[in-house]
Amino acid sequence: MELSVIIVSYNVRAFLEKCLLSVYQAMQGIDGEIFVVDNHSLDGSADLVREKFPSVQLISNSRNLGFASANNQALRKAAGEFVLLLNPDTVVSEDTFSKCIAFMRAHPDAGAVGVSMLDGTGTWLPESKRGLPSPLSAMFKLTGINTLFPRSNFFNRYYLGGLDPAATNPVEVLSGAFMFMRKAAVEKVGYLDEDYFMYGEDIDLSFRLLKAGYTNYYLPTTSIIHYKGESTKRSSVEYVRTFYRAMLIFVHKNYTGPRGLVLTQFLRLGIFLRATLSALSRVGTRLMPLLIDTGLIVGVILGVKWAWARWYFQDPGHFDEGFLQVNLPLYTGLWLVMLYLFGAYTQRSSGRVVRGILAGTLLILLAYALLPLPFRSSRAVILLGSLVLLVVMGAWSHLLQVLRRKQKVRRVAVVGSQSETHRIMELLNRIAPQVHLVGGISVSGRPEATDHIGQLDDLDRIAVTHRIDEIIFSSADLPFSEISIWMARLSPKVRFKIASSKSDTLVGSDSRHLAGDLYTSEIRFAIASPLQRRNKRLLDLAVAAGAALLAPLALFSKTLREMLQHVPHVIRGSHTWVSYDTHDRRVHELPVLRPGLMTPGRLGEGGILDPAERHMINYLYAREYRVWRDVEILLGRGTKVPD
Repeated sequence: MELSVIIVSYNVRAFLEKCLLSVYQAMQGIDGEIFVVDNHSLDGSADLVREKFPSVQLISNSRNLGFASANNQALRKAAGEFVLLLNPDTVVSEDTFSKCIAFMRAHPDAGAVGVSMLDGTGTWLPESKRGLPSPLSAMFKLTGINTLFPRSNFFNRYYLGGLDPAATNPVEVLSGAFMFMRKAAVEKVGYLDEDYFMYGEDIDLSFRLLKAGYTNYYLPTTSIIHYKGESTKRSSVEYVRTFYRAMLIFVHKNYTGPRGLVLTQFLRLGIFLRATLSALSRVGTRLMPLLIDTGLIVGVILGVKWAWARWYFQDPGHFDEGFLQVNLPLYTGLWLVMLYLFGAYTQRSSGRVVRGILAGTLLILLAYALLPLPFRSSRAVILLGSLVLLVVMGAWSHLLQVLRRKQKVRRVAVVGSQSETHRIMELLNRIAPQVHLVGGISVSGRPEATDHIGQLDDLDRIAVTHRIDEIIFSSADLPFSEISIWMARLSPKVRFKIASSKSDTLVGSDSRHLAGDLYTSEIRFAIASPLQRRNKRLLDLAVAAGAALLAPLALFSKTLREMLQHVPHVIRGSHTWVSYDTHDRRVHELPVLRPGLMTPGRLGEGGILDPAERHMINYLYAREYRVWRDVEILLGRGTKVPD
C-alpha cells in the first residue's frame, strides 16, 4: 500500500466533509487508506463519516485524547509506505498526494515533506515552512519584529523568511496541518510524543527526524487550503496557553544549559503577554457596547439635569453633589441592567433598547419612592431623561442595525456548471438571505444560462466590473488545484467559499487570523442562540434562588427537597433545571445542554416513550425553545429525570 491518510477531528463536521471529499479526489490512482480519528465530537462528525464515507476507517474515541494520542492510534494501524497527518480544516489539491509520493521516491533522504498552504482568503501561510525555535527567533516573533522583516532569515527565522516561498528547499520544521512522512522514518524515530496534548508535536517530530539523519523538505509545486484555526479557535486565551506550554515542553526536552534557560524565559514571557493581550481584546470587544451605552446614559442625564435646573430652578448648580454620588450611578446601573435583561447586548435592536429603557424607568421610579428624602433629586429629570434616552439610544441602535445590514449584504457570484450554479443559488436563497446573488460564471468556455454573467477566463475582470465581494466555487466542476490558483490570484479583494455536489454546506474563511466559517442548510435551533442561552441561565439562577428561600418548607415537599439538592449544581453552572431526555439515542444531533432535573416530554401510555417520540420531543424543545417553555415544564408539564 502506498499511502495512509490520517485525520484527527474534533467538532468540525462541515470542514471534515469538505476535507474528505478532496482527499478522495486526490487518492485517485493511488493505493491507499484513510483514517478518521474522532476525539469525541458532539456535532455528529463520527455519524457523518459512517453515513457518507463508509470506506474510511473510523476510530471514534469516548473522550478527547488530544492530537498526538489520536494520531498515534491510527499510525499503529497504518499500512502505507507513506503516512500523511492532515488537519480536518484543509482542502487538498488533486495532484497533492501524487506529487508528494513522487518527490519522496526521488529523494531517499527525505523523512517528511510539507507543501504550500493557503488560508481561506487565498493568502499564502508562512507556517508552510519554519525553523526550530531559538531565543532570538522566539523574541522576534513574540514582539512582532519578524513581521517588519518578512524576508529576513535573521529577524524572521521562525518562518525561514530568507527562503523563497516558490522554491523547493530543505527546512527544519513542517506544519502538523500537513505532514507527509515516510512510514519507515516514523517507525525509526518514534510516533508523536503524547506529552503534548495539542501543538508542538510537529516541531518535536520534525526535530527527531533531523536528528536521525533525515531531511525535511518544503515543496511548493502543489498547494492545499488550510482554514487556519477552525478546530482550535486561535483567538482564545486557552489556545495561547496551550500553544506556549507545548513550546516549553519542547525546550525542556531538547535544550539544556543557558540556551534552554533563556528560551524558557522568553516563552514564559510570551505566555503572559499573549494571554493578557488576548484576554483584554476579548473583554474590550464584549464591553464596548456597554461602555458606549453607559456614556450615552450619563451624558443624557447630566444634560437633562443641567437644562432642568437652569430652566426650572434658574440655577444650573441646583442639584447637590449627592446626585452625582448616588442618583446618577443608581439610575445608570438600573437602565443598563434592564437593557441587558431585555437582550440589548445579545441581539441589538431598537425594540429591545426601547423596552429596556421603559422597564428601567419604571424600576427607577420605584427606587425613587424608596430613597430617603435627601436623595430624591427630581422625577422630572428621570422622566425627561428617559424620553431623551428613548430618542437617542433608539436612533443609535437603528443606525447600528442599518450599518450592520449594509455590511451583511454581500455581492456573490457562483463559479460552476448551470446545474450546480442553480443548486448553489437555491441553497443560498434558503440559508443566506443576506447575500445578493449577482449571477453565475461558466466553466465551459461559454455562458450556459441567462443568469451567467461571464466565463471563468474573465473572472478577475468580472470581479471588478460587478463589484463581487464573494465567489463560491463548485468543486464538482473545478479542480481544487485550480480553485487554489484563483484564490491566490484574486486575494485579498474577494472572499471565497467552496461548495461540493454531495453537500449542503459552503465553507470558507474571511481572514487569515480567524477560524473558518460556513453557510449550512442545517436546522437553526433556538436553544443555540446566545439570547435564549442567557435567558435560560437567568431562569436557572432565579429558580435556584427561589428554592433556597423556600428551604424551610422542604420538610413538607419532596419536590422542593429534590430541587434543593440540585441548587448548588445549577448555581455552579454544571446543571440546568430542564434538559433533554438523555435516553434519546440521537441526542448528540442537538445543541449541547447541561444535565437537568426535568425533561420536556410527558410520559406516553404505559409510562414509556418509544425512541422516535423521545427524539421528536427533544428536537422540538431545542428548535422552538423559549424561556417560558422551561417555566411550564417546572410547573408540572414535564417529566422528572429518573434516578
